[in-house]
Amino acid sequence: MAKGKGTVLSILVTVLLISLVACGSAGSQAGSSKRSSSGKESGAADFPVDDNGYPKKSVVLINGKEYSLTNIDQAIADTPKQQTMNLKVKKDQTSLKVVLPRISLIYFWSADPEESLSMTSYKKDSVEIKKEKILEGTSPELLTFEFELPPEDSDLTFQMANINDVEKAFSDQKAIYQLTIRITRSK
Repeated sequence: MAKGKGTVLSILVTVLLISLVACGSAGSQAGSSKRSSSGKESGAADFPVDDNGYPKKSVVLINGKEYSLTNIDQAIADTPKQQTMNLKVKKDQTSLKVVLPRISLIYFWSADPEESLSMTSYKKDSVEIKKEKILEGTSPELLTFEFELPPEDSDLTFQMANINDVEKAFSDQKAIYQLTIRITRSK
């Protein structure tokens, strides 16, 4: 019987050590840089965060460069906001990567499927938020869209709409914010 107690004690000590190691590595990730994305080695964008650690809602990253989302704070269903930005790309550039903050749990971003750009990748990442900084309804998610660029100038349109519209066609979604990126190639 003493041998059985020793085995149980050994298992408990092992579990305790594993728990301590796991807590130590989680704690080191939680104290990481304020510009940290998901803490994963997934190649997630280095997205700027606010004082609470959430992705800044007024920023979009395009090929790793920050651009401002104007008037996104005033975007509501009754008065949707629109923004058009001009983006020059190199003549031989073949792809475009756009990272948008989800901002709120009740909204999502989608890209217009009717445009001439072909989406090659879509992924969701989350920044790590400390427990004491969690805000109700605010999303820590980043949405990364990657596209193959056509050889000619083109437009790319995103819109933010209520999550209830996720199954609807792009044109039927009630957008609160629409972002159009006018892509021109350098000569």
